[in-house]
Parts: sequence; structure tokens; C-alpha cells
Amino acid sequence: MKLVTISRTVLSAVTVLALLGAATQSTAGSSTPPVPRSYDVPPVAQSSVRVLTNLILNGDFENSTFTPGCNFNQSNASITAGLANITAYGAATEIDEMSNGTSCGFAGPPQSGTVKLAIHRQSVGGSTDEFSFLLSSAVVAGTAYDISFYSWSDLSFDPDVGWVEIGLSSSAASFGTLAFSGTSGTTGWVLSSGTFTAPVNATYLTARVTASAEAWIHIDNFTLELATVPVEDLTWGGIKEMYK
Repeated sequence: MKLVTISRTVLSAVTVLALLGAATQSTAGSSTPPVPRSYDVPPVAQSSVRVLTNLILNGDFENSTFTPGCNFNQSNASITAGLANITAYGAATEIDEMSNGTSCGFAGPPQSGTVKLAIHRQSVGGSTDEFSFLLSSAVVAGTAYDISFYSWSDLSFDPDVGWVEIGLSSSAASFGTLAFSGTSGTTGWVLSSGTFTAPVNATYLTARVTASAEAWIHIDNFTLELATVPVEDLTWGGIKEMYK
């Protein structure tokens, strides 16, 4: 979770107008010219705090009931049962769950925590591992989201680096609509991050190896958040516009 704080100090126009009104009333009916007064009006501090929450449940795979170890070639049913809020459904049905905090002899240790997964495309255009994450709240079509995850391709058994495709779906067992793609690498964890506008409403985020590669890709640490939107600073010019 990231905490982003945006703060400004603004002199309230309403406060100024109220004080001027009070000064006018205090001198009404008097023959003595009003004495100029200096008002020490403390500025009104206004702040806007926005908490950015990862919408992906179990995005780092740490909520696992697998026995810690190198659990290769797991069935879809095993992955679904062993990893909370994750449903495996791909035709390849051989996702690897590595949960002892080491590389298990391939790629590197988990990017975050002690658990990583690896997904496989058996041949170009052939069967692939696929799975879905349950989201804590639904993605809304037309809304911008920030996504990030890490990947590491291992060439021990497959020739291609490939990349990971991210989809949005209303079904736990269907890829849905492509929303984002992230490149991978062969010498270390590669961060894929970006912003996309959701093409559909969805309650699941899905992942698979792209169809154009025969690749084995290790993955970890997925996040999905509402996109950060810049907030315009309030200025005297802006306040004047408000009170025109």
C-alpha cells in the first residue's frame, strides 16, 4: 500500500469576506472615520490524503497452503486449492509453485517474499498456463488503472523470452479482454508497469504467456491500483474564479 499526500495552504476567501463585513458594521453610524486595521488571519490549511490500494488479492502469492518447496507442474485444481483468491484454468495445466524462498534451480529467488509462480506456453500458438486473480473491487470500464508485476524468463527448456499478457474478465476461468502486456528478460527480474484504461467491467485480472512465444516465465508481485491523477493547486486566481 502506498500513501500519497498532497497538501496546500489556502487563505479562505469566505473568512476574509466575513472579517471585512464585521469591520463595516462596527463603524456604521459613527462620525469618526474608521481607523485602518490590520487583520492577522491565519491561513486555513487544507490537505487531501489519498490511499492507493492494491486491488489484486494475493498478488504476491504469499497466501499459500502448499508445503514450502519446489512444486513443479501442478494441476489447475492444485493451484486453485493451494493459492487463495487464484483460479488456474489454462489448457497446459502445469503451473509451477515455488515457495521455499529459493530459485528452485531456475531463474532466481522470489522477487517478493518466499513464493513465486512460473507459467509455460508449450509451443507457439499452443497450450499455455493461465490463471486469474480475484479483485477486491470491480474494475470499471473507461477508468484508468496502474499495473505492475515482475517476470523472469528461463531458457532451460524453451527457446523464447516471450512476455506476459494481462486480461480483464468477469469469469474466473476465462482470459477475457486483453488490457496490458509486459516484457520479460533472462538475467533478472524485469519490472513491467504502466497505465491502461479498462476496456470492460471486470472482477478478475488474468495472466498468460503470449501466443507468439514458446516460453517459461517466472512471475511475482502483481499490483493493480486506480491511476494517480494530478490535483491542480488552488491559487488566488482560482479562488477569484470561484467567486465571480
